[in-house]
Amino acid sequence: MGRSIIFLLICISLTSQAQTKQPPTPNPYNLITDKELTNQAPHIKKFWQRGNSNFFLGINNIKISYRQFLNPKKEAAIILINGRGESYIKYQLLAYEFYQIGYSVYLYDHRGQGLSDRMLTDKQMGYVKKFDNYVQDLATFYQTKITPQKHKKTFILSHSMGGTVSLLYAKKYPNTINAIALSAPMLGLNNEMAMCSLAKSIKWIKGVFGLQPDYALTQKKYTAVVFEENNPNLKTHSKAHHLNTLSLYEQYPQAKLGGVTTMWLVQACNAMQTIRTSLTKIKTPLLLLQASEDTIVSLSAQNAFCENIKKTKNPGCQDGAPKVLKGSYHELLIEEDTFRIPATTSIINFFKKHKK
Repeated sequence: MGRSIIFLLICISLTSQAQTKQPPTPNPYNLITDKELTNQAPHIKKFWQRGNSNFFLGINNIKISYRQFLNPKKEAAIILINGRGESYIKYQLLAYEFYQIGYSVYLYDHRGQGLSDRMLTDKQMGYVKKFDNYVQDLATFYQTKITPQKHKKTFILSHSMGGTVSLLYAKKYPNTINAIALSAPMLGLNNEMAMCSLAKSIKWIKGVFGLQPDYALTQKKYTAVVFEENNPNLKTHSKAHHLNTLSLYEQYPQAKLGGVTTMWLVQACNAMQTIRTSLTKIKTPLLLLQASEDTIVSLSAQNAFCENIKKTKNPGCQDGAPKVLKGSYHELLIEEDTFRIPATTSIINFFKKHKK
């Protein structure tokens, strides 16, 4: 009797383990996993050091830092556009992976952040005078650094605020980009109406009294986010990627950026509204990747964007809706393998489809 009970318990335990064990994440392009990151780091570093780093002059002669990796094949290029507060130094792995599969890769930092020039005395403040300045900087980058290379196809991979910039660029400069992949794009904010109304009121008051730009409410200087369970400020489940990013910002302290100013918030509110009223002018094929546990940008705004652009009969979002990565946080491009590999694989397949 005792042996029977023990045997039964062992069977239950084995069955439970079989049910909870997750199958390996499909990885058709042999993308680097979290476990491989440490061993692959020397190869990624060597690749990164081979890149051509320089700057170009954006609107009002602001120096915009960029890095490029020209692939001998030269057939197709990817412009990697980062989000607010980021620097392109964060995407070394992604640049390495796309280069390995045959793309030339171009990265740059938006004005006022990363390794590009800041516009305020307090260099920690996230600021832009006009959101269209971001768009014009991208246009200058494309015209002066990418067009001369005569790539047969050019794609954009953008994250968060970079998605806002890339969609406004597609509206203003149609037929220059063959397809755009949007990672957790900033198409709306949670509690947007209240936030935008308050920001516009504060901006008006500051204008009346001639006050200098300052942080928006709740915003502050750069603070490193500690990787610990249930930390609401985490944007990725991957400890390896998170710590790697923090390490890079310690190596390049000038790339650190704090929270947004009221002016930046007002400009972002206006930019998102412009996209909503310009859907008929956005004719570039899109892939919209949505992180289901994103607390940074509005998921309902992403859903509405895909639904509404579908009505214009333009290419719009692939499959007519966002591709949802269930369980993922905002940072899809540096998430743990369960999310990053499927997201990056989808991007590669999407661009491959539009290379033909």
